[in-house]
Parts: sequence; structure tokens; C-alpha cells
Amino acid sequence: MASVAVVQAKGSKDPELMTINGKAVTLGEFEYLYHKNNSQQLAPQTIDEYLDMFVTYKQKVADAESEGIDNTEAFKNEFDGYRRELAEPYLRNKEMEDSIIRAVYSHMQEDVDVSHIMLASKGPGIDAEAQKHTLDSIRTAILNGADFAALARQYSIDRAARKNGGRMGFIPVGRLPYTFEDAAYNTKAGEISPVVETPFGFHIVKVNARRPARGQVLAQHILKLTQGLSEEDAAKKKAEIDSIGALLAAGADFEEIAKKESEDPGSQRNGGRLNWFGAGQMVPEFEEAAFSLQNGEVSAPFKTSYGYHIVKRLDWKPVDSFETMEPMIKNVIQRDERGQMPRKRKIAELRRKFKAGVNAANLALVKNEIVKNGGLDSALIEKYIVSEMEV
Repeated sequence: MASVAVVQAKGSKDPELMTINGKAVTLGEFEYLYHKNNSQQLAPQTIDEYLDMFVTYKQKVADAESEGIDNTEAFKNEFDGYRRELAEPYLRNKEMEDSIIRAVYSHMQEDVDVSHIMLASKGPGIDAEAQKHTLDSIRTAILNGADFAALARQYSIDRAARKNGGRMGFIPVGRLPYTFEDAAYNTKAGEISPVVETPFGFHIVKVNARRPARGQVLAQHILKLTQGLSEEDAAKKKAEIDSIGALLAAGADFEEIAKKESEDPGSQRNGGRLNWFGAGQMVPEFEEAAFSLQNGEVSAPFKTSYGYHIVKRLDWKPVDSFETMEPMIKNVIQRDERGQMPRKRKIAELRRKFKAGVNAANLALVKNEIVKNGGLDSALIEKYIVSEMEV
């Protein structure tokens, strides 16, 4: 057990209050932690009450250090995790992050219907600049009157373009790469964006229509699958859904029928109930049917690429408030390059403030050693921390 000694030091700017296992504890440290602890308690502690707890805490820390716990790999990893978590807010440009979040929320106020043509930007034998130039030439041809859908079928590497001529319909916010979404929302209806690059390739984006956001609907449905069936078997499914429609019209319980008859494995056990959804999250025919209904209303049977459906609309709501959506938007932007933009901006600011520079020769040396080592590991990190090499 670590030993405790109470001492007094006269003339010191921050006098020693005690020593624990030979380490000094100053009055300033004790006062800071005492006030911090009390600010987090429902019932504030007296100094005497906190002193006992403080001494016990310090003794446990001293015992852990004497046993070498602070040198174990598990402790170091946990400590580094806490340090990164504490440092993160200071390594992000808050104004830029807020601006990005607000921009995403502004996208949510509008639905945008788009088409695109995509060419590869990387891969064996791919000349990225030549591909970009080709797509720019395709864009020029369309602006001069060529048919977008025909060129999408001819050139686009998006396999769906062969069927839909590049038409994607209304796109969901936060589900597509940032540069693609940004191009869509910054292009006027009837116009075509400049060439943009995403992790999937080069794109040009045509905006077909814009409208105020529809919000979200809550619905349940019954599905009879026809994918891969013969015309004869598909006709049987049509007869089945029509019979179900007649039962519902006569007052049958939708949830019970869905549990017995629906062939959608994801919703069947829940009586056909789906999660809230908005524009671009369902196939167009399904989305249109659900949004065209009133709450509590049931659709007639209709067909999509999956099969035959009947939809009952349960509820509708507008786009949630900014305060409600902000946490979700933060998670969305962390998945693409927007998540790194505030950090890069802050690091650039700190470099200017502290006149930081890069030693190109030493940086090249470190990179070469990482390659020779087969990667960056803890031993290599320790080597350069100890060496204090200027990079």
C-alpha cells in the first residue's frame, strides 16, 4: 500500500499538501479536483469527506504504477484512446463543421430527381485524365443536343443505365458520395453538372426536377413476389394479391393478412410494418403509392420490379427539426471526406499559428522505412518518438 505524508512548504507559490509514495501533491491540484468533483455531484462533499476519497484514489494510482500496470499494452491502448477523444474537439474547425452540417440539412428541405453517366477513374489500364476528358466531351455533346439517355446506355459503366438510361430518380440525402450529392444540389433543374469524381468513378449529373421535400411516411405493406417467375406463375400472384385486396376492402385486418400472406421476409413478421422512409429510399412506384395516400388509407394492388404490393399508410411527418437531425447528420458526414475537412482546416490553422513546416528529407526517410518494415507498428513509432527526429 502506498504511503502518505502530510507536509507544508513555506514560500512556495503552490505549496505541497501531501506526498504519496514519494510524489508531491500540491494544494492547487487538490483544490482543482475538489471543485471539479463537487460540480458533478448532486450533494457537494465537505473538504474532509473529499480528502479521504482523494487519498484513497491517489494510493490506488501509486499501487498500480508500482505494479507496472501503466506500462502494459492494454493500459497504453486505453490511455491513447482517452487522449484522442479529449484532443479531437481541439483538432476540428468548429465553424466549418457547423457549416457542413447546415448544408446537409438544407439539402433535406428539397428532393432532387437526377440522371447520371459514370466512367471509370481507376483500375488496370485506366488513364484517369483521358476518362475525365471523354466524359467532359460527352457532356458537351449533350449540351449541344445529344440525347442523355442514349449516351448513358452507350458509355456509362453503371449497369443499371442500360435499362434506365442513367435515370436514378429522386435521391436520398446522405446515402450517396458527398461530391455526387453536392453536384446534384448545386445544379439547376434541366442543367448538367461539370465532371465530378467519387470513389466509384467520374460522373456528370443531370437534374431532371426539384421539389420541396415530401417528408417521411410510415407504412405497412403486403407483397407477392414475382421476380424470376414465369408469366403463368406471375399471373397467379396477381390473382392472389387481387383476392387480398378484396378481403381488405371488405374490412379484413391488414396486419393479420400481412402476417399470413406477405412474402416480404423483412416486414412479414411485423404485420408488414416498415420503417419511416422518404424520397429515394423505395422504388418509385412504391414511394408514389405511399405518399399519395391519406393516413389510414389502403392502396389498390400495384406492380413494381419486385412483384405486386398493397400499401397502407399509417402516418406522415415533415423533415425533422435541425436539433433532431444534427446527430444523424454528424454520423453521415463521418463516412466520407466531409468528416476530415474540419480537421484538415484546423490543422492548417495550427500550422500557420505555430509556423510549422515539414522536413521533406526526413519525411521521405520515414516513409521508406515504413515500406521496408511492411507497415507502421508500435516498435517503429517508439523508435521515432525516442529519436525526436524532426519531420
